[in-house]
Parts: sequence; structure tokens; C-alpha cells
Amino acid sequence: MPFLHLPTDTALDQVVDELTRRRLLGGGLALGGFAIAGCGSDDPRADESRPARTRSFTDATGDAVEIPQAPARIVSINDLLATRVLALGGSIVGLPTVGTDFRPEIADLFDLDDVTSLGPDPSVEAIAALEPDLILVGAYKGEVYEGNTPVAQLRTVAPVVVLETFNAVEEATGIAAELLGNAATTSVEVLRSDFDDALGELRDVLGESWSDVDTVVVRYDGPQAPLYVWAPTSVPPTDVIDRMGVRWLPEVGAAEENGGDLELSLEEVGSLDCDLMIIATAFQADDAPPPEELPVFAGLEAVRQGQVVKIDQSYFGVNYVTYSRLARKLAADIGRLGAIATDLV
Repeated sequence: MPFLHLPTDTALDQVVDELTRRRLLGGGLALGGFAIAGCGSDDPRADESRPARTRSFTDATGDAVEIPQAPARIVSINDLLATRVLALGGSIVGLPTVGTDFRPEIADLFDLDDVTSLGPDPSVEAIAALEPDLILVGAYKGEVYEGNTPVAQLRTVAPVVVLETFNAVEEATGIAAELLGNAATTSVEVLRSDFDDALGELRDVLGESWSDVDTVVVRYDGPQAPLYVWAPTSVPPTDVIDRMGVRWLPEVGAAEENGGDLELSLEEVGSLDCDLMIIATAFQADDAPPPEELPVFAGLEAVRQGQVVKIDQSYFGVNYVTYSRLARKLAADIGRLGAIATDLV
């Protein structure tokens, strides 16, 4: 049997380098028909050539979390956070429901055929069965929404990242893009460009007259519930309309000082006389009468003149897809009102 001549150290290094460059270096190195197991596994240069599988991401709590380079199986415990991932073309494999259905903010805008329903109260076992590589949890002003799935338990399944649920769409989208990395298939620039176009359509409806329109956005749940006035940047409808340079009622400023909203009783609705009233019916009870049928609303000048627009729950995700759709809805609805009287108050 002929003697096997192993390469010199220098020659072996060259072989290792060549195989490393071709990304063929693995468990064994075949030389002359014999396998020299692990020949390159202890070579520090081989480790340097491999891309890192994880990276550090700082979440809303300030924690540095090791996450996949390109998360491919994301479970979002907070369904509204999922809209940011979906808007960028990221992969969501599991979502909670509202009752038995996915929230309209998501189902109306994104294809959820491949998304598994986790029910209204996701269990750690159900989440683990999906084999996620990342789990998203929501927070509001730093306070984590844990519900019945504590973060500590979720971390036994996959890395957990906490994100703010309500923040500016520019910030929210930028954070989501950073989170997804190369897993994003739609760029922030494309989404932002479409939103700018939608804002242009809305701006064209009233042109320079927007600055003369006394405006308020209120949340109406029903005749037995309080009314809420929202601050300019606290929810998507106010954020979008604020970009038109409208003149907000004083109550809106008070809502801003109060942390984002101002609670009023229905008896106090009379103070909300304005030129344009936007009513959010996202949380309206099914059996509640339309607000304009209530005497307290019917007496308002904006209601009397028909200068009212309603926004349902499908417009509350903080992502550019929702924002563009919302801006176009406002443009269409306000456009149908015709000329807006700006001298009602």
C-alpha cells in the first residue's frame, strides 16, 4: 500500500484557506481519500469567516437582547406590533385574536393565511409549538404588557423583544426595520414615499384652508361611556390630520398636557364646537346609537353642518401601510363633504 504523504503545514494552511473561502469547511477535511476530522474547526480564521448568527438589539426596556440576524419565525404577543413587521414584509407565524378573529387592523391590510391563531390568551405551550426564533411583547411608556404570558416564561422559548406600542410612525418603522435586518423585504423608503403621496392627496382637499379649520378628534364608545379627546400625536387619526396644520380646539392642548387624552362626560360635549369633528368609533359598543343621534352631539355646529368624519378600528396600527390608507380615507371622506365652512366657531 502506498504511503500517504500529508501536506506540509504551509500547504495545509492553503488548503484550509481555499475551502474556507468556498464555504465548504465543515466537520472533516478530505485529503487523498482520508478524512482529517475537524482540521479547520479549531482554526480561528475559520470562525472569523463565518457570519455571526445573532446580533444585539436594545429594546424598549433598555435591555440588550441577542436576536437572529434575520428573524424568520416571529410570534407577536401584541398584535398591533405585528403590523410593523408585516408592513416591512417580515414573517409573522403566530398572533393572538380578539375573540375568535384577528384584529381588523391586521386582517384588512395583510395576508394572514400562513399565520397561526393563538386565541385571545396565548399560552406558552402554544407559542413554543410554533418554534419561533423571536417573540415580540408590547409596552406603553415603558410598562410591559405581560398578561398571562410572563416575559420570563417566554424567554424559555425564544428571545423576547419589548417594543413600545404607541410611538411616532417614523420611529416605530425605523425600529422595526432594525429589528428585521435583512429579513425585511420592503424598504422604509418605499413605505414612506407612498405615505407622502397619500398626505399630498389629503392636503389637496383643502389646500391652504387647512390652517383655518378648527378640529377635534374624539373617541366615542356609547352613551353610557366617557368621551375622550385625543392629543395631536397620540393615535394615528390625530397624527395624520395634525400634519395638515389644522387649528386644534383648546381641549386638544389639554389632552396633550394630560399625557395623550382628555376624558369628558357626554354632558361636556357642548364645549367641542368646531369646524371639523372626527369621531373614532373603534371601541363603540355594538348596540350603541350613532353619536350624531344623541342630543348632545346633534347640537354641535359641525354635526349640524354635516362636517363629521368617522374612523373605525381598522385604522389604528402604527405603521406606514395603515397611515397611508388612513390619509386616503380622510381625503375621500372630507372631499365628499364639499367646501368646509371654517367660521362655525
